[in-house]
Amino acid sequence: MNIDDIFAKSDTFSAVVEINIPGDATDRTYRPTVKFRYLDQDQLDALMGGESAEIDGDVIEANNDEGLLDKVLVGWSGWKVNGEEIQYDESNHAKALRHPPIRAAMVMKFFERLSGGARGGKRGKRKN
Repeated sequence: MNIDDIFAKSDTFSAVVEINIPGDATDRTYRPTVKFRYLDQDQLDALMGGESAEIDGDVIEANNDEGLLDKVLVGWSGWKVNGEEIQYDESNHAKALRHPPIRAAMVMKFFERLSGGARGGKRGKRKN
């Protein structure tokens, strides 16, 4: 056994993500607990440094938040709208990735929790 065995490909971590949806009179804020899967340090360094990374055989560009979340977002819970839970499923996963306020909040929290800090580096323009 070696240290890599601690981080199996299927290992995940959770984080409360604050999602703010802009509104005319007031913003709406949601705080679901989102489950992400781990990336290794080489993948994380590449993405945080503005480079592409290979994840599961696909090349993900550093500025492609939707592509990244498609690989690392594996679930959520506690996301309620008007008292009704938004279930995590393939359809809602795809819909969530289409909305910049959701996508940006999830990506920022992913990098913050996994790396211990916010995403930075040589990143160019975000492709939310």
